[in-house]
Amino acid sequence: MALALRAAFVAYVPRQPDHYDDSYFYHGAGVSIAEGKGYRSPYTKSLTAMWPPGYPYALGAVYKAFGHGDGRAAKWLNVALGTATVALLGLAVRKNFGERAGLLAAAMMAAYPAHIYFAPLVMPETLFTFLLVAAYWALVCLPATIRTAAILGIASGVATLVRGEALLLLPAYAAYWMVHRRSPREGLLLATVAGVALVASVAPWTYRNHRVMDAFIPVNTWSGEALWQGHHAGATGAYGYGDAELLEQVTRDFPPKEAEVEFASRQQRAALRFMRDHPLEELRLIPRKLLYLWQGDGDAVAFWYRVPRGDGLVMSEFQVAQLRFASDFYYYATLAAAGAGVALLWRRRGRPDAPLAFIAVLTAGWLVMHAWLFFGDPRYHLPLMPFLLILAAAAVDELWRALSLTREASQ
Repeated sequence: MALALRAAFVAYVPRQPDHYDDSYFYHGAGVSIAEGKGYRSPYTKSLTAMWPPGYPYALGAVYKAFGHGDGRAAKWLNVALGTATVALLGLAVRKNFGERAGLLAAAMMAAYPAHIYFAPLVMPETLFTFLLVAAYWALVCLPATIRTAAILGIASGVATLVRGEALLLLPAYAAYWMVHRRSPREGLLLATVAGVALVASVAPWTYRNHRVMDAFIPVNTWSGEALWQGHHAGATGAYGYGDAELLEQVTRDFPPKEAEVEFASRQQRAALRFMRDHPLEELRLIPRKLLYLWQGDGDAVAFWYRVPRGDGLVMSEFQVAQLRFASDFYYYATLAAAGAGVALLWRRRGRPDAPLAFIAVLTAGWLVMHAWLFFGDPRYHLPLMPFLLILAAAAVDELWRALSLTREASQ
């Protein structure tokens, strides 16, 4: 079902990566890598560290193998990754909660509208979601050993090179191991091993940035822009227009690579000054960022599909409205079921178990990262949704079990 739904949507939707948005950058950078020119910005044609390199390099690999053209290979990569995500999620949940819960989680993820709608987009969400779920599958299904911790650390490093939220996996691993092994000391030891492996796996890219960009850039320069978006005088809690005056100035005064580094550095310094000088404004922005982060999936979907192409819009307004309704209905139903899952599992088990600990820490870190450190955007919650679907599937499974026991007792 997961494969059929995603393949059908990719075949149906003519969304091309030729618009002046994120997909244009990722597609262009992937083409540059496939052609052996390195990680270059399609805007400046210069070597860059603007965004994390993981997704552009994944695109470069599939473009090298299958050609780039209109980005068709990227879309079918998303179909494959989305299908694999469903399978791994089902296997992990079966290990934690049993056969029925595993099937429920897989079915819910297979039919999740927003993840289907993102399949035709040349965007990193599908790859990043796959990497998070794959890491959780390995955490659940592999023995809690030093070797497993090292493997998970490397996997987390790879995921960090796609999206920085993957750093939140480390405390989530620690929480899982502490509860699962019932030993805080052992959990922290394994998490430390994973952390060392993560740093080691990211270090080569950091060295590349130092050599190419002549600056210490752990992963990417856009982190400066992301920080500024959440902390400046005109901040709304959501993504807004950047500092066009500063960008024009540094672009005029520096060559492309130096301008990129200087722009990020100045934005970071400005954001830190704002955080220091406006503590009350910082507090006021937190609920706004949370609101934007947890807005319905329809807002994210509508943005990416209400865009022009040569002969009109990718989709009509009516079609976009249908997508929005389906996305939002499924999303809010998932949130409600996930909340019920937490309550039912806690009540039945009497204490937090390892999956709940993992999901709680990962979600809390996600909230801190986007509601305080950066800014909120509805597409940023998409990679977190499989873990809320775990709770939703557990809730349905618990209700099913309770109804079965009631029927047996009445017979």
